[in-house]
Amino acid sequence: MKVDQNNVTLVEQVVLKFMQKLKPQVISLVYVRNSQTLDEAVTIIRNVEEGLVITNESKQVYALKDQIA
Repeated sequence: MKVDQNNVTLVEQVVLKFMQKLKPQVISLVYVRNSQTLDEAVTIIRNVEEGLVITNESKQVYALKDQIA
């Protein structure tokens, strides 16, 4: 990991390391947003994960409607 002259980890490296540990399904969605801080990356991933939950719930509702019909 790169460090500056004060031996401090660069913010970009912290964000990149965080993103590398994400689920493969969401990495590209977070990467495209080009987060400048870790807080911003965390906010984006929370929004993405919530969107995935909503999508999955909708799929379940449609699947139940198909079973009933």
